[in-house]
Amino acid sequence: MQTTKLMLAVNGDAVEIVHPACDFSRPMSSFASVSHDGVTHHVVSVPDTQGFSYAMTTDAFTINGYTTHITEFIDDNSVGLASVVYRGILDTGNGVLTAHSYDSPDHTVALLSAIDPQHNELGAFVGPNNRVDFATAPTVVLDVEQLGVLEMFPLTAEVNALLPEWSGTAVAGGELFAASMSRNLNYLILVTPTARVNILPNEGASLDTVATLAADLGVTWKS
Repeated sequence: MQTTKLMLAVNGDAVEIVHPACDFSRPMSSFASVSHDGVTHHVVSVPDTQGFSYAMTTDAFTINGYTTHITEFIDDNSVGLASVVYRGILDTGNGVLTAHSYDSPDHTVALLSAIDPQHNELGAFVGPNNRVDFATAPTVVLDVEQLGVLEMFPLTAEVNALLPEWSGTAVAGGELFAASMSRNLNYLILVTPTARVNILPNEGASLDTVATLAADLGVTWKS
């Protein structure tokens, strides 16, 4: 059982998570929105290319020395208007960056080039010489069997503005809050000295049981 995990946010920050009784062996992912040429795009970092289809590959390129495939798929935009989407899949050999564009394959290549893709032993990330602006704080997502889905963010000014206004409970890792998205969808928020963590319990899980476990959760965001 892996009770400590060091992860890489898509912007290159390190995120460490620890718990005495929870298993963190499942793979994580990270994403953020970036602005490129006046348009906002999502850039996602994942461990490998599993789950991606190359059946509709438009072309293949090398960006920063990394193999990159451009694939096509159809998106109905949730309003029934079908559009072709061009997804770029950049494989560093130690993590994958993906982004997509509704414009053209060339635009997807330009976007992936602009983020200065890099990698280290923890995975792939937006490099220090990028030519994009981060439109949102980076998010790290990890599915933990005992807790549910964890969404982790750094305590930026943007994230601070969204912290709960009600009182929480002091715990070992910071302050724990109960919250709800709807009448039937409750979750927890852990605020540590460096991070905010949304804890979304699995369906049917006892919120009290998850809260007891969350009290021993530690998350450190290292910018």
